[in-house]
Amino acid sequence: MDPELFLIIPKGHPLSDKNQLDLHEVARDPFILFKPETALYDVIEKLFKDAGFHPVMSFEAFDERTVAGLVGANLGVAHIPFFPGIDREKVSLVHVGNPHCSIGIQMVFRTSGYTSPAFEQFKTYVENALSLG
Repeated sequence: MDPELFLIIPKGHPLSDKNQLDLHEVARDPFILFKPETALYDVIEKLFKDAGFHPVMSFEAFDERTVAGLVGANLGVAHIPFFPGIDREKVSLVHVGNPHCSIGIQMVFRTSGYTSPAFEQFKTYVENALSLG
């Protein structure tokens, strides 16, 4: 299962009480975006393209906590994966119905050559965790 990306909206925003939105419903809102150097940047840019609009950026940040803090300060809306510690008093997490918003997580490794016992244990753990999902 791929982790979901949520739309986070400041409390008090006209759409903050919604459980689910289509991304185009916030197309006119300013967005807090991840910096181009981050792993989420390309994923989120593709979501905007799939939704048919280019966002107006109000701020950029490197990490989820900073993005959530800026949204909580009522400086825009954003996409983030869930993380413990999101201040639910200041922001609402909203599911995005269209386009589907998730992050694909991959594990890449060499299939030939030496691998450490620690890596083999980690690989087995990940494979077992994925087979339970």
